[in-house]
Amino acid sequence: MIVIAMLMGLLAALGWGAADYLAGSTAKLVGIRRTALFTQSAGWVAVSVLILVMPLLREKALAASHTGWLYGVLAVAFNLAGSISLLRAFSIGRASLVAPLITSYAAVTAFLGVVISGDGLSGFRLAGILVCLIGAPLAAVAPNRQNARGGEGVGYALLTAFCFGIGFWVQGKFAVPAIGATPMLWLFFSVGILALAPTLVVRREPILPSREALPLLALQSVCNLIGYGTFAVGMATGAVTIVTVLSTFAAAITAMFGLALRQERLSHTQAVGVSAILIGAVLLAV
Repeated sequence: MIVIAMLMGLLAALGWGAADYLAGSTAKLVGIRRTALFTQSAGWVAVSVLILVMPLLREKALAASHTGWLYGVLAVAFNLAGSISLLRAFSIGRASLVAPLITSYAAVTAFLGVVISGDGLSGFRLAGILVCLIGAPLAAVAPNRQNARGGEGVGYALLTAFCFGIGFWVQGKFAVPAIGATPMLWLFFSVGILALAPTLVVRREPILPSREALPLLALQSVCNLIGYGTFAVGMATGAVTIVTVLSTFAAAITAMFGLALRQERLSHTQAVGVSAILIGAVLLAV
């Protein structure tokens, strides 16, 4: 089970890392809400088809208690808020700065696991949490006054980490064991659509994206689905902390894309902060 959890965590990191890198471009092309609605809709269609062809998934979900579904809705609320905040962070900030900050969600999840769930915490993982907390404010320092854009997206990145940290903890500890991994995904995508579509209608914004943005949106949706799907499967093994921590390597993947393809550069202070956060993620994985 541990091997499966580790594999799923790494695959989730790969999927989310690629999706997060693409999020900056898609959000600029069609807007944050339309990007989120498209990815949520694509995920909902894929998961709905899977549930239709696998009756056992439906049976477990239908047999779950109301409490299990309520935990699922609570997890979805935090994860959806985190997803919107993430898109905003990548649309106005630099991937090489924003992505590592978001990895702090692992520290939040680990903290909740220790304080509330009573999970054991090794010395390495405790050190990882502390290093992440030290690195976050350093990475948030703008390079200089003339380049104020260097710190843009930091607040949204930290909000993303907070929301994901709580959402993933609730999801892995209570929701997935009660209703199953696939129904949890279906619930996440369903609530996302119900929350986003009316917002676009009220604001009188177009729902359908432009044709030129479709290929990029489709690729992002596939990567996003891979991330959430493998993460949910990993959560089903019960190794919540392992899966959550390994998924934080998505930040390293996103940052590498940003450095390699966008030629993004950080100040020395930011580089120290980003390095500290990534080191903290490695310590959390030990």
